[in-house]
Amino acid sequence: MNQPTAFTPTAAKLVQKYNYPVIYMETKKVARGKYEVTPILLTADPAQLTIKAIITKYTQQLEKYILNYPAGWLWSHRRWK
Repeated sequence: MNQPTAFTPTAAKLVQKYNYPVIYMETKKVARGKYEVTPILLTADPAQLTIKAIITKYTQQLEKYILNYPAGWLWSHRRWK
């Protein structure tokens, strides 16, 4: 979103160490109090990627979600307004 944003590498280090698949959980509001959650596989083999690559895949998917569904994102932080 054209803003430098910090991400902690802890989760990426864990999935890389234990070779767990990286899954982004996309949440969409379908009605008041009702949500639809869609798992999106980012990588099945994180041991083959760098920590930076894992974080980049996640942030790209998050940015795509925010651009497609801006109402679903918490816009309380002035940095993104």
